[in-house]
Amino acid sequence: MPQPSSALLLLLLVLHPPQPTHALTKSIINNLEQYAAPWTAPPDMRFEYQGLHNDLRRLLGQQTLRQSVSVTFFTTAQRPMLLNCLYSMIKYGKAFNYIVVTIDHGSLAECLRLRLPCYNATHLLGDFASGTDYSFGSPQYRKLVHSKPAIVWEVLRLGVNVHFTDVDVSFLRRVWPTFNRFLQLTGADMAFMNEYTHLNTGNFVIKYNERTVQAVRAWATAAPERDKYVMVICVVFLDDKLPLLYFINHMGACHHPHISSPAYHKPSSHTSKSFYSYLTDQEWLISLNDKHYKHCNNKRTCRQLQRAGIAALALHPSQFGKVSWTGHCPGRRPWHVCAPSMLYLHVICYSGQEHKTYWMKHYNLWHLKEDDFTPVGNATKHAYLPCADDVAWREPPPGARADADLVYPKTVFDDQDDEDVKNLPRPAS
Repeated sequence: MPQPSSALLLLLLVLHPPQPTHALTKSIINNLEQYAAPWTAPPDMRFEYQGLHNDLRRLLGQQTLRQSVSVTFFTTAQRPMLLNCLYSMIKYGKAFNYIVVTIDHGSLAECLRLRLPCYNATHLLGDFASGTDYSFGSPQYRKLVHSKPAIVWEVLRLGVNVHFTDVDVSFLRRVWPTFNRFLQLTGADMAFMNEYTHLNTGNFVIKYNERTVQAVRAWATAAPERDKYVMVICVVFLDDKLPLLYFINHMGACHHPHISSPAYHKPSSHTSKSFYSYLTDQEWLISLNDKHYKHCNNKRTCRQLQRAGIAALALHPSQFGKVSWTGHCPGRRPWHVCAPSMLYLHVICYSGQEHKTYWMKHYNLWHLKEDDFTPVGNATKHAYLPCADDVAWREPPPGARADADLVYPKTVFDDQDDEDVKNLPRPAS
């Protein structure tokens, strides 16, 4: 019998990439609490990914489902936020296929001790920085920021669809079905959250194809150059409440570029402190728009870009379903935990783990005990999770054309959320 040629074998691998057998999936269903919090599992329980932390291909081979994987970073300093994020992502987001990336040896050791699916990425960006000081603006913080596009590119170019999440996130619904349906409806290659006038890189999905590999490569390889750029920002304390990050305008006045209300400029209403900071991965991705990717919001416009070889990026609804600068900030307006626009809570607009944790607890989305990080259990305050409609961002109204201009936050959510979900659980007051 003739043997298949190497070219044919290569074609078969491209069309049908190898997938893990995943008896794991059944095991997860039977042991969901242990997989959602592996640091609490019995000592004799072994997870299939253990021991693969130095081999990204083998780790992805174990953790990838349907050519897709979720990725996040772990630092010892952010351990509580990370563990809460993972617990919600696995238990309520059903994203069992994930890896946890570390970029310093201390965090790697702690990640392994917690029995997470760790990846040793201490090699990323070479000697850019070392150490465990991740305070805002420190060299190691900047390395963490630059490492996000670098690790996404490493995973993506291996033929895997990537979902990335920051750690200051708590999930409410199924992650992959929500993102996949959104990408199918829009026809886009990438989905990022709509943050008023631009995108947010704290939670996104990128499909593997030649267009996205090139776009993410441009994002990732700019890291050394990014660190040469400086901008000025400041912290504003409104009425002695929690801090918000603002830009400083050309006159040196501390303000947010999207605020027009005089109330935010009254000297009596805030104090501020200005300092220098380096541009983040988010600002640099925004700067690559029209160069390495372009925005679209329906199948017609996305396909036009793709036919031209350009990666198509669609903005998914702002987490509270509102298109205003305060619409994506926790605490800025009333909202319902299970509103159709909510896939997750992302505590943006506030700096520091203490302040982010405050808002998680405020909305009853903190799932771990303070002392040993064991889950508090599906108590009454979490009884509504996962949300009954377990896929967010519902489809356009019946009769809408497939190629209609579907700007989801405006046309689908703004006038309907309050009426549709008025009887759903509300966050704690």
